[in-house]
Amino acid sequence: MNPQGPVSSAPPTRDGIHIRPWADRDLDVLRESNSPGMTAHIGGPETDDAVDARHARYLRMWHTGEAHMFAIVDGAVLTPTENRATNHYGR
Repeated sequence: MNPQGPVSSAPPTRDGIHIRPWADRDLDVLRESNSPGMTAHIGGPETDDAVDARHARYLRMWHTGEAHMFAIVDGAVLTPTENRATNHYGR
């Protein structure tokens, strides 16, 4: 089975926004969002090991079919060669 699961990317909206399965390249989204300001209401930042473990869990759950994490991609902001999710602040 594809490690990203059976679901393919959804077609982009008129604004170029679409979802796709969580992928290895999305680890930076978790790392960039792991700041005091972004995590103030959930107990503060995680350790690097915890972020890595969460990312591995997202990938594993696709493979096992246990759950599906998606990345939201703004195609209007990214170049065609980029296909990386952004956090909700556009970082």
